Amino acid sequence: MNDKSQAIFLHEDEHSISHKRNTKELEHWISHLIFIAKEIDYLHKLCKADKRKECYFLEIELDRKKNRNKQLLSTLVKYSKSRDLLNECDDMQCDRLFIHHHEIYRSKYFRFISEYRAVKEKLFNLIT
Repeated sequence: MNDKSQAIFLHEDEHSISHKRNTKELEHWISHLIFIAKEIDYLHKLCKADKRKECYFLEIELDRKKNRNKQLLSTLVKYSKSRDLLNECDDMQCDRLFIHHHEIYRSKYFRFISEYRAVKEKLFNLIT
């Protein structure tokens, strides 16, 4: 979505504004997960440089997080494409369904970020 379609206008209703904000938030999540995929590769290299047993286990955790990141990213990209159907919603029930799904994905995203940060913190604590 371009910046012009992201603009919020005075005449817009609450649901339209909510959908625009959710779309922007979703774009941010996807961008962040793409960054995390690259970051995990760098963290993996840091682990490989350290031959301690704890780093070996952190490498395994990083591999799990990399796979989970890939799955979540794929899910959010598919969800992003499905949001094009928002324009075809003609009742509140349809709008609510999209909002409900967005809340589910928000929860999954934040749970993943929290778990990922915990692994990253373990690694940083180990190498510092």
